[in-house]
Amino acid sequence: MIHRWNTATGGTILAAFIICSWSCSITKKLGECKYLLVKNRVIYEDMPSAPLPPEEITYIIKQKPNTSVLSIARPYMWFYLWGASGDTSAGSKLKIKFKRWLRTIGEEPTIFDSSLMQKSASQINLFLRQKGYINSEVKPEVNFKKSRATVSYHITFGKPMKIGDFSIILLDTTISQEMKYVLRNSLIRRGILFDRDILINERDRITKEMKELGYYNFSQDYIEFYVDTTGKKYDEKIGGIPVSVDMVIKPWE
Repeated sequence: MIHRWNTATGGTILAAFIICSWSCSITKKLGECKYLLVKNRVIYEDMPSAPLPPEEITYIIKQKPNTSVLSIARPYMWFYLWGASGDTSAGSKLKIKFKRWLRTIGEEPTIFDSSLMQKSASQINLFLRQKGYINSEVKPEVNFKKSRATVSYHITFGKPMKIGDFSIILLDTTISQEMKYVLRNSLIRRGILFDRDILINERDRITKEMKELGYYNFSQDYIEFYVDTTGKKYDEKIGGIPVSVDMVIKPWE
């Protein structure tokens, strides 16, 4: 029987072999007691469905793995290491420029840093609290395998805080009709998550619409929010811990 060489298959196998060789040689260049960060994982512990897109969490993480190809190799890191190897100022001008170019297009290896992992966990927890998950908890965990590190962020959301009572206090009756018109499409309503970004967006929206109505000097400074979270218990009707929000609109000048 005659076996024919399939060019496409053979090329794929050869590419995979080269990539694996690169990947293995890279980790040898890291040195002792150093671990290459290869993956960040976000694990939701107490939610059957993701209340927040995982991308919003991974964006906060301070250390990112190097760019990978086929999920197994990191050629840009290999380019950097190749360009940084040996005496970078020795040799011909062409060689020096070539090595500099490799370092420019390459990526410096992302070496696992436990302090940055802890800072990332704290930042994620702060982000979740601002999104209304005041009882959230983030536990980072690192798994070492040979010279590689995989970090998992285990997230427990807890009971969310949601807007219960929402009051508008208008201290300037001369703009009551305009404000009534502007507030017809308020972003704040009972039962939504107590997300601080929504309060900021509502303030910006009101300011923008008031300017469009001719109140050009109206600014965000005329709008203040007062929040009461004391003594609140879980409310099944809104599916969370109720928060009282008062929006005060100060006299316009």
